[in-house]
Amino acid sequence: MRKLNRLWQALEQIPALLAISAFWEHHCGPDYPVIRPYLRATDSCGSTYPCPAMGGGNCPRRIVDYGDGEIVALCRDPWINCGEVPLTRVDTLIHELDITAFTKDIAVALGIRWHAPNRRGHCIWSVGLSTRRANRHQPVFFAAVSFSEQFHSGFRDLLVEVEGPFVLLVPTHQYRNVSTQELILRRGITFVSLEEQVLLDDHGKFVSVDPLENTDRVPCTPLNERQRLIETFRAKYDITAQKVADEAEVDIRDLYKWIAGQIKDSSKKSKRIEALLCRGLTKRPRP
Repeated sequence: MRKLNRLWQALEQIPALLAISAFWEHHCGPDYPVIRPYLRATDSCGSTYPCPAMGGGNCPRRIVDYGDGEIVALCRDPWINCGEVPLTRVDTLIHELDITAFTKDIAVALGIRWHAPNRRGHCIWSVGLSTRRANRHQPVFFAAVSFSEQFHSGFRDLLVEVEGPFVLLVPTHQYRNVSTQELILRRGITFVSLEEQVLLDDHGKFVSVDPLENTDRVPCTPLNERQRLIETFRAKYDITAQKVADEAEVDIRDLYKWIAGQIKDSSKKSKRIEALLCRGLTKRPRP
């Protein structure tokens, strides 16, 4: 396993997660092969190209299209510190991070019940619900913002829009200051730095640094116990079988199939039923 520090830092260095592939490679360094499968080319072309040592007042290089098929990246420094780089049109295309594919894989590592991302602000998306014991069923948001002001503005907007606690995934801790920490503690928010929490395993998959916390998965109920367990659950909460199915977000027919062992234990439907029976309902059971 290895850390992905350059990758996580790059997500807060590339504005709006939009840049030509050369900038992605420049910022991600050795981690570029990890992020490359998640990059999607757009129809827009960039106007700048990274310099070997970014930092001068005339960096980065300027992309010039001579209109005859010749495209080059030219140094803007009067002393021409960087050599020109011949480019193709493909080299100039801006690439964006595929938030859907990226967050889906991150969700597997972090114990998140992934939902298709929904934009909630500038480079902030809702991405699912937590399945971890400490913050089970809390909404999870992913924020990859390049400027402090934008991050804190988006964070304050979430505090207004979301009434209860939630989980916030961020690439690094760089925007976490005293005022932010006070709000985190006051609202019971879980602030997760991917730089500290997610590694890359030997198979090229994202994994959590604390896999033990991910093991709070609900064990499968033995087949001969399922009918009794459902009846006990119904009696405890005074609900119908249809209500059980509704709470588990499955069809009533699938609930009966689960009882009969006709759907796989590894299926999402089985896991939803098992999870419901394990956590119970928020409604108080009848005495």
